[in-house]
Amino acid sequence: MMRYKPQVPPDTRKYSEPARILDRDAPRFLWGDDDAGFVSDWIYGSSDDIHLMSFALTPGQHFANSEDLKTCYNATETYYCVEGEFTFHCPETGEVQVMQRGDFLYIPPRTWHYGYNFGTTRCRILEAITPPTAEAVELFSMQQEPPETRLVDGELLGKFPEERSSSNRTVLITPRDRLSEILGGDHPIRVDLAAATETLTSGAIRLFPGQWSEPIIHPGGDKVVFVTEGTLHVRVWDTEEWYELGATDTCFLPKGTTHSFVNYTDTPTGLVFSVAPIYR
Repeated sequence: MMRYKPQVPPDTRKYSEPARILDRDAPRFLWGDDDAGFVSDWIYGSSDDIHLMSFALTPGQHFANSEDLKTCYNATETYYCVEGEFTFHCPETGEVQVMQRGDFLYIPPRTWHYGYNFGTTRCRILEAITPPTAEAVELFSMQQEPPETRLVDGELLGKFPEERSSSNRTVLITPRDRLSEILGGDHPIRVDLAAATETLTSGAIRLFPGQWSEPIIHPGGDKVVFVTEGTLHVRVWDTEEWYELGATDTCFLPKGTTHSFVNYTDTPTGLVFSVAPIYR
């Protein structure tokens, strides 16, 4: 008989209006069991279209799967390395991706993922996922049979790095690999996109002291914003709300919300964001 164990808290709050979620107020959730390992989660903005959370691993800690918890979802995901070093492993393909601070990882649907901290300090990963429904995450994962663990593609031995594996499902996006665009005319900002798919777009923005953006709107997508450094102010034009966010604070902006990002300080500000399903 299939057993059911939630991958996220069953009472996770869903937002439909603009909201500020401070790190200290974000619900904590202990994911895992004795076989899969235990992971400390922070639960941030969620809606019917997107879910944002983060998790941390101490040095030597890892997660995999168990009879009750299977780490394979029918959903699109991006990881962002907030701090430390994180090693991603897909046992089905054998691929390994090593993430450093500032790196993104694109994870397509139906991809197994294990995680390891082989570093010397805590690592923290920001995870955006869509769709965040029980059918796509909990129920789908429960129906999966764990794959046999593969090692690196044997055909590459003796040929690497001249040849690379074609079996990788995930894509590691370093800061140099991002797709950049300029938004605004009188007050331009640079947006560095790490993933821009039909269902999920994730990227990063850095603001110098005193910089602010012109109004931004995503008519077809809910947006979640996570501050990576400094202090960010968010102006919500629709309601005239003015959010102040520090590092690791978050805000949720439902589709159609006109907003601007402002650095009202004398030090740089960094943020990462995800929009689902439609960026523009």
